[in-house]
Amino acid sequence: MYVQNKFYLCGLLSYLKNSLYILISIIQLACFMFKKLLSIAFLSLTVSADLLLANGQPTAAEQEWENQRLYIQEYQYLAVQESNLSRIPAAIIMAQAILESAAGQSPLAKATFNHFGIKCKRGENVNNNCYYYASPEQTSTGYSKVNSYFRKYDNVEESYRDHSKVLLAGNYANVRGLALTDYRNWAVEIQKGGYATDKLYASKLIDLIERHELYKLDEKKSTVISPETQKQFYQGVRTEANNSIFDNQGRMTECEHKYQTQAEEIESLRHEIELLKASIHRLETVISFLQAEIYKLDYQINKDPFKNKYDEFGNANSDAQILFFPVRKLDARGTTDINGKLATILKQGENLLSVATTHNKNYADLLKYNDLTETEAENLPAGYYIFLEPKADMYETAEGANAYHEVSPGQTMELIAQRYGIKIAKLYHNNLLKEGEEPLANERIYLNKKRTQKPAIRAVISSINNSQFGGGGR
Repeated sequence: MYVQNKFYLCGLLSYLKNSLYILISIIQLACFMFKKLLSIAFLSLTVSADLLLANGQPTAAEQEWENQRLYIQEYQYLAVQESNLSRIPAAIIMAQAILESAAGQSPLAKATFNHFGIKCKRGENVNNNCYYYASPEQTSTGYSKVNSYFRKYDNVEESYRDHSKVLLAGNYANVRGLALTDYRNWAVEIQKGGYATDKLYASKLIDLIERHELYKLDEKKSTVISPETQKQFYQGVRTEANNSIFDNQGRMTECEHKYQTQAEEIESLRHEIELLKASIHRLETVISFLQAEIYKLDYQINKDPFKNKYDEFGNANSDAQILFFPVRKLDARGTTDINGKLATILKQGENLLSVATTHNKNYADLLKYNDLTETEAENLPAGYYIFLEPKADMYETAEGANAYHEVSPGQTMELIAQRYGIKIAKLYHNNLLKEGEEPLANERIYLNKKRTQKPAIRAVISSINNSQFGGGGR
């Protein structure tokens, strides 16, 4: 009757254990989904941060455009003024100034107010009126920097005035008959006159005029008649620079708004990530608790009720060996899967030799697979796991590299290796132990990763005894 009650209790505990395994699987699935969501959140955070940086720091092309816009806003009135005096298109003047001075940003423009790259002529006082500077020039073999003397001015207005004089000189006679609105032919004739060595000079001027709509300067200028009207026109050009043709303030405001929105999105994502991390931590805590309960159930299922070796809390007496091999159901062939490896469970009255015969295995191979000597093989208790193929190098578990076993009194490295289906040499290696060394109770033995510090070891090594390790496969 007692034995019958024992098996009934074992069956009930096994059912409870399986239920906990199912619950753990569900929680692990939830944990996996949370981790996926965490990965997606991290990806979104990275993309948003990249976009934020991209919007916060303009590209070289965007910065160049902005420099040109600001230059036009500041100096277009000079281009119109010179056009009225010289009959040179304001669009051409403006485009040349942008191209030659890099929109006022070139070292030459900053040092000399020379916005048109005008060089000194022979006979000029190079000490007082000229500036020695290396500028890029196009040759038959490509671009190279050539040192030349460039004119210096007291202000930008002088530079614009001198530019008009240069274009009205003999080299550019072909431009005089062209209409003010015919900026394309003006650009071509200026290049033909040898203003620059760049073979694409005319194309670059035309591109600047059309991208910034500089031709509108000459279209509006045709309405200027009297000096008073001319004065009003100049004032209108300055006003228009701030709120019309060349004004990008609206675009800048939109960028600032977009920047702020993305910053808020990033902060929201960071908050969601923290919530996901907290949820994952809680789930992992629950999993650890349930696994600890399963270990307790394993003990209750596998302990020997006929021998008084355990106290009411399930702790072994000092001279007792822990019995912790879980009961497993064997298939029709009398085998089971332990840590992904084919194994069987030793039954009462069996030994390693009979197992080798039953499963058609070489006896010497089984000794090797199970890290046993012939003497040890003669004293194996019922319930002991016998592997029919080499054990694994690591323990397959959801805990991954962090999986460990906490040693109870009487447990040996041999038992731990057999319990989890891991090669004992690998277990020694991971835990910095030499063959034959045994850890003290309550030490952690890592199943998958290599520890950084050796565990405390005990002096006396216990060998496998004849205690039962469970009821075997049923």
